[in-house]
Amino acid sequence: MKKILLIPLCILFFILGALIEKFARNLTRDLYLSETSRFRSFFSRPWIPGAFFMVSGLLLFYVWGGSFSFFIAFLLTVGLFFSALTDLYSGYIFDAVPAVMGVGSFVFRWAAGTSPLFDGITGALVGIVIMAFIRWISRGGMGIGDVKLIGGMGLGLGLPLTLYGLYIGILVGGIVAGWLLLTHRVHRKQPIPFGPFIALGGIIALATAPFLGTYFNIVLVWPWGC
Repeated sequence: MKKILLIPLCILFFILGALIEKFARNLTRDLYLSETSRFRSFFSRPWIPGAFFMVSGLLLFYVWGGSFSFFIAFLLTVGLFFSALTDLYSGYIFDAVPAVMGVGSFVFRWAAGTSPLFDGITGALVGIVIMAFIRWISRGGMGIGDVKLIGGMGLGLGLPLTLYGLYIGILVGGIVAGWLLLTHRVHRKQPIPFGPFIALGGIIALATAPFLGTYFNIVLVWPWGC
């Protein structure tokens, strides 16, 4: 069944990725961030965001199949991908996106029972506390939008996957920031959008959740586990 759907899904995910990028670019047209103009130029080529979103969608479908878990993971990925682009292009993460992610995840988890709801709430709270602490020690180097994004993502992912995604995002973000500083592409006081790294960590967490549960013996509750 998965093989039959492979080609149409590739086309669908590719088109969606290109459309999401175009919408993000149009929305941030008047909020231009000159420091990341190169990234804006790079991602504005339709095949690049299309290819990235296509790969992400296919990985999610391979892992979760046509289940309800895939549906939730896909919607969260759309929100994360869109927020990564707007943050990269303009330095802004629009409040409506993490709000929709959070409210939708809350409703789904509330309908599923106490354990999923508690997992989502703790994921959001712990993620917010960690990001708020990082924002505090960076003295405003990280925007409040990043904190809101991790809150919306945390409600969807739950505690284990939120911590997993944050670890990946912080690790990759630190490596990229260090490289940019060492190569003098940015200066110390220049803001570096962190939303894309949060999004990357969240998407990787969604695509590798079964691996985390199986090989590290971490219990994942609905919709990522029992």
